[in-house]
Amino acid sequence: MRADAEPILDEQRDREMLMALGLLQRGGSMAPDTRRKFQQIRHALELLLPLVVPNSERPLVLADANCGRSYLGLLLSYVLRLRGQSSRLLGFDRDAVAIGRCRELAKRVGATQAEFLTCEAEQMVLNTGVDLLISLHGCDRATDAAMGAGVQSLARVVAVVPCCHRELRPLLGKGHELMSAGILREDYAAVLTDALRAEWLRVQGYKVDVVEFVPLEHTARNRLIRATWTGHVDERAKERIKQALTGLTSPPAFLATLAD
Repeated sequence: MRADAEPILDEQRDREMLMALGLLQRGGSMAPDTRRKFQQIRHALELLLPLVVPNSERPLVLADANCGRSYLGLLLSYVLRLRGQSSRLLGFDRDAVAIGRCRELAKRVGATQAEFLTCEAEQMVLNTGVDLLISLHGCDRATDAAMGAGVQSLARVVAVVPCCHRELRPLLGKGHELMSAGILREDYAAVLTDALRAEWLRVQGYKVDVVEFVPLEHTARNRLIRATWTGHVDERAKERIKQALTGLTSPPAFLATLAD
């Protein structure tokens, strides 16, 4: 974004929306934790909005997997509305309390085309025609489940910011001995997991890049895997996955179908 360009979200211009979501206090202040969250959301919008293709014939379909309070989903829908683009927001989370809160927030901000459902990440079912699927900090395999739901629905864009992942670390076998130390093993497993996720999406027909989500001072979980559907299967990605799997005692669950 150019220095002279208007920010996607502005504390004064978008004051009413931010107050309705509880991100901005009546006096116009933000607590430090809230400001970090606000900066994460604003940066995420800057990274995601260029991938969203406007459609004058129908509302865009947005899916917010592992949505929490769906601040990102609701604000994404809000910014699109400011730009003249209608949208339908579908939010999913295993936490019924969080889903209840999402429904309250949607009502408060006038998001009449928002629907929130309580379900486990593995139970998410999306119809075809999803324009953008997002998942922010889905713990452990919840990120993989979000990716799978997006791919199954042929989502045009899949964008996930992974959180912790416990599956791969104990699977590191021969060939990974250099990463035997605790912190190295943990960090390496996290990076390898996200690299395999990116390769898996390439095999599914997506063009993928992995970028910094926000600076490390805001959150240590700062990788955004951003994938756009092209229909082109990257055959070299299949080979890279096979090579990586030779160093694991067994494939992680989301790669099991590619293990043969």
